[in-house]
Amino acid sequence: MTGKDLSAEKFAIANEISQTEAAAARASVNSFDVFDTLIARRCIEPFRIFDQVGAKTNRPDFTAQRRRAEASLAHGPHTIDDIYRELARNLGLSEEEAAALKEAEIAAELDAVIPIAENIARVKDGDLLLSDMYLGEANVRRLLARAGFDKNVGVIVTASGKRSGELWPKLLTHFSIARHLGDSEHADVAMPSRFGIVCDHTRIATITDMESWLLKAGLRELAELTREARLRSFHADPVRRHLQLIQIYLNFPILLLSSIRLLRRAREQNISRLLFASRDCNLWLPLARLIASRMNSECRMDYFYTSRKARLQASPDYLAYARACLGASGMVADICGTGWSMALLMKALGLEQSYAFYIHHTKPLAIYENSRSTPPGCAVHSIIGPDQQGLSNPRFEMCNYAEHGSVRDVRYIEGGGVMPLFDADSRPAAVLELVSEQRRSFASIIELAKTAPLAAVLALDDRAIGEIILELYGMLSRDNVLPGIYRTSHQEEDTRVLRELGLS
Repeated sequence: MTGKDLSAEKFAIANEISQTEAAAARASVNSFDVFDTLIARRCIEPFRIFDQVGAKTNRPDFTAQRRRAEASLAHGPHTIDDIYRELARNLGLSEEEAAALKEAEIAAELDAVIPIAENIARVKDGDLLLSDMYLGEANVRRLLARAGFDKNVGVIVTASGKRSGELWPKLLTHFSIARHLGDSEHADVAMPSRFGIVCDHTRIATITDMESWLLKAGLRELAELTREARLRSFHADPVRRHLQLIQIYLNFPILLLSSIRLLRRAREQNISRLLFASRDCNLWLPLARLIASRMNSECRMDYFYTSRKARLQASPDYLAYARACLGASGMVADICGTGWSMALLMKALGLEQSYAFYIHHTKPLAIYENSRSTPPGCAVHSIIGPDQQGLSNPRFEMCNYAEHGSVRDVRYIEGGGVMPLFDADSRPAAVLELVSEQRRSFASIIELAKTAPLAAVLALDDRAIGEIILELYGMLSRDNVLPGIYRTSHQEEDTRVLRELGLS
């Protein structure tokens, strides 16, 4: 090797060492895209923000004009201020009018922002957030804060730095990016990969098949509500996550739509008090109360302590309690059942004409009818009748479990109150924890529903409601996770109750 070759080799080695030391000196961070990665819009499609602005400012053509203004600037870098200057020129707006519209758009974005919990959980203090967005850093930070994001991070907002690739080498002079997460295959995967950055592609914000089904069924309000519930929730355990999604996509919509039918029927029958049967209606009752407030119903609603055992082996206290609850214009509501033991209770109470409402009125069971046939007198209203095939009411019961044991009796003090007496709950602790997960998930959706628009859902006719519930119930009946978790404890309790009633 010549002296010249040796000098060149030494220079190359020294240069490599220098670059390695420089890389080691750079702070190692993870980077994240913002929109549709950490936060999303409740309205799903971005242009619907413009629809909202147009509606609030009485400008029916606002969406078209706003999109036209932005499109005319797409050839180069631009901000929201540039867009509104262009919009002002196009529409002949004053500076004050344009500023008011801009603030209305930012306000609409703030009202619509929702967190994407699964991805936010990956962000740590000291990480870096990147966005190609016209809103600017200050507004992006406002949106993150509104979504509940509270990490101490850097935020870099450019017009097209990620998408064009210009941003990545600039960042790498200051940081060592360990991993980048984003939703755009081009801006968040292809471009950073060119600079040796490891990338993860997220599709969480994309609408799911179930959300798409709701949209196609004309149920945009439900699609937006369920999507928000999905994005706001997460669990790393796939079983718990599956239970969350059953509540979001199936149980909640079924019970919401059933509430509308129930309240309409109560109005038609002049029912003044609805009694939601324990335990299966423990989730339905608070949702029905919410829907009643939206429908301006003054019908009283209570949790009714009841069970097959309590009805068939009714003590004097239980009969007095049930009679006081039902009165002359009460109706019992339940998610499913044959109506057999309820009719026997009504007969024992001496009620010649009574009403019950079942989402799913199931077929008579020989084991019941061979013991005592269902007496007449209790008129059963239902959404799904006994002749419907392929439905699994045990699965419906499983996703509506309560955290207390079955009611065996009550202690009733006339005019003073009632004390429920529960059987010991023999379900394993692991099963009860999954029941708690279901109930937490359902409670979270109700919180979202309190402020969600539901006018179009409330306006659905009875036929449409019945068809949608039947579709959702069919999906629920095909789920294999619920019986995998709960079948053993469900069957054990059912067997015990039948034995205690002398039916096995």
